[in-house]
Formats: sequence, C-alpha cells, structure tokens
Amino acid sequence: MTSIFFSSPNLNLSADVCMQGPLLKHSAIRRDKERYFRLRLLQNMALLEKFKDSKDPVVRDQYEIHADSEVKFSERTGAFWFMLKTKGKDHRFGAQTPFERVHWIQAIEKCMRELKSRAKDQNEKEGDGSDSRPDSENKDEKKKDSSIKIEVDSLTQELRGKRGIRKKTHYFGYQNIKSSFKGLELVAWLLKNRFSLHRKHALEVGSQLLKAGKLARVDGMRDFDGENELYVFNKAVGVTTSALIRDIDNLTEKLQALSLEVYQLENSSEELYDMLQGQISNLKNESVKMRQHIDL
Repeated sequence: MTSIFFSSPNLNLSADVCMQGPLLKHSAIRRDKERYFRLRLLQNMALLEKFKDSKDPVVRDQYEIHADSEVKFSERTGAFWFMLKTKGKDHRFGAQTPFERVHWIQAIEKCMRELKSRAKDQNEKEGDGSDSRPDSENKDEKKKDSSIKIEVDSLTQELRGKRGIRKKTHYFGYQNIKSSFKGLELVAWLLKNRFSLHRKHALEVGSQLLKAGKLARVDGMRDFDGENELYVFNKAVGVTTSALIRDIDNLTEKLQALSLEVYQLENSSEELYDMLQGQISNLKNESVKMRQHIDL
C-alpha cells in the first residue's frame, strides 16, 4: 500500500524534537496570541513546550502528552484549530494553514503511538519473559498501514470541513446527485490548499481516498481520473457504492416494466400483479436504505 506524503516545512529538528513552529493558543480570558511551540518526545511522555518566539530560551509553559491523550480537529474562526485533551483538560491550538494543522496532529499522534509501544514493551518485559511480539517486519508494516490511515482520515476531515471542497448538485443518470463534486475540482482543491504540489501527486491522493472508501465515484468506476467524473463522500465504508444503487434502480425499472406487461395481459390475475408490485415496493425501500449510507 502506497502512503500519501504531504509537503512539509524544513524544521531542522534535533533528536528528541518531533515538531516545532508557531501556533495560536486559545485562552478563555485573554486574546488568542501566537507563540512558538516545540513538541518533544521523552521516555515516558511527550511535552508541548511554549516559548515567546523561536529565539526565546525560556519555556513559558508546557503541556504533557501521554499514551491516553487525545488530539482532534476543532472548528473555530481565525485559524485552523485542533484540540489536545490531556489529564482531563482541553487545550486549543491554531495553525496558519490546513496542512500545518494536519502535520501537528500527525506528529502528536506519532508520539502517542510511540509511548503506547514503549509501555507495551515494558509490560512484556515485566511479565513471564515470553516474547509474543511480532517480528520487525510485521511491526514496520503495521506502522505503515496506521500512518496511511491517519493521513487519509485527516485529509478527509479537511475536505468535509467548513473550509473543505465545495459540493453542488449535479445531474447524472437521469437524477440529481446532491452534495457531489468533480474529480478536477478535488485536484484543484488539493493544489490550492498545498496538500499537493503538482497534478500527478494530486491524482495519487485522489486514488488513495477512493481506495480507502472515503469517496464513492457516482458512475461506479474504481479509478480516479481527476476530470469531469462525479464523486460523493461515503458515510460508511464498505456498506454500499453508487454502482450497487445503480444496479438496484435498473432492476426496479425492469420489474416495473414487467408488472405493466402482466397487468396489460388479458388473462393476468390481480394476485400476480399485487405480488410483483410488492416486490417492487420492497426493492424501493431497500434502495432508500442503501442510499442513506452515501452522503448525497
């Protein structure tokens, strides 16, 4: 599985520093101010340290991050915000761009995964001495798959957020497809918001979103072309696709035509007609239920 790599700034980090840069810190009693932050990974915790600026040698405040901490997106005006929950307290930080917000969240999640891994290794050493850990190759593969999922999930949240891609109603297959967008519009959004630096990379990102089940192509195809093809967001992964809905619609139309033929036959019975109409009704209800799993 190929990972999605977002362009990132040159941070010149030391051995224990995972991320550093300017962030807004939200305060309930003071105006939000931009400060310089540095994320460091220690043995038993990670620290998000606050400085006045990049040249300040004194740590003004620090926030502990443990394996059970939480980090997630937060919607506020004025910046691209995310929330860090640790020791029962919520702290909001604002990045300058959507990419920087994703990069900060990924760095914090990486520290949390490392802390969990260290805690697991420590527990195994303190146990009966049996080595039940997977080999290094399996560990690397799991970390790779986890990193891909986090990147795809983070990007999907950006796409669906208030500053995300603009969704419209498009006409396709004799019906209106609400909250849909074209492949070329997704490519343009990725380039504009610096998630991709060129079209080739944007096409790779679109393909990864489609393969991960975050998007559904309305015509049922499985390739991301980045042109005029239509897409919608999936509400649930693996439940259904537009191709299945299209098949049900086609089947319903055939049954409607068949019921009309039976009804028009001179020797047709009302019982047979009612049976066909019941089947049509059941198929329509099933189609509605399946459509609810796709964000049209």
